[in-house]
Amino acid sequence: MGPDLLARFITETTTAPFISANLDFSAEPTLAALAEQGRIAPSVVVERRPLLLAGAATVLLGLLLTASAYLLLLRRQRRQQLTI
Repeated sequence: MGPDLLARFITETTTAPFISANLDFSAEPTLAALAEQGRIAPSVVVERRPLLLAGAATVLLGLLLTASAYLLLLRRQRRQQLTI
């Protein structure tokens, strides 16, 4: 499931926001656009009550993601290590 397929899933299945915690979509233009539009959000208010989604990354993240998403995470991690 690549980023374009995920974006299509989000736009075609519902008008409600897709809740996703602690993920950076800036490297994926289609997902970044959805995040800017509020279609992807870190939290929502349900019936005037805040709803918080807590997310965590694990060492097994690579097993849970597609190869392209995993490579993006590795590239970002390497860039962060170079700037430290």
